[in-house]
Amino acid sequence: MTNSKLIHMIKALELSLREEIAKAERGESNKPIQQLNTIANELEVMKAESGFVPSFPRMIIDSWDYDDPVGKQLMTVFSLYKR
Repeated sequence: MTNSKLIHMIKALELSLREEIAKAERGESNKPIQQLNTIANELEVMKAESGFVPSFPRMIIDSWDYDDPVGKQLMTVFSLYKR
């Protein structure tokens, strides 16, 4: 996968993440807002740096539902990023 395709995927994921943050702020999501903001910040770094090791995969594995769609998208992007 090219870097530009990965960045495009990250940008699309950032939109989903912003929606999730808005849901959390309205009380419609049980995900902690601080955790979501940390993930958003890490996605920004991932767009700029290729050797960054984000912490969000561990957060997702430890505390999110296995079938969470945003969590699945994040893990897919992470697996492509670490290649």
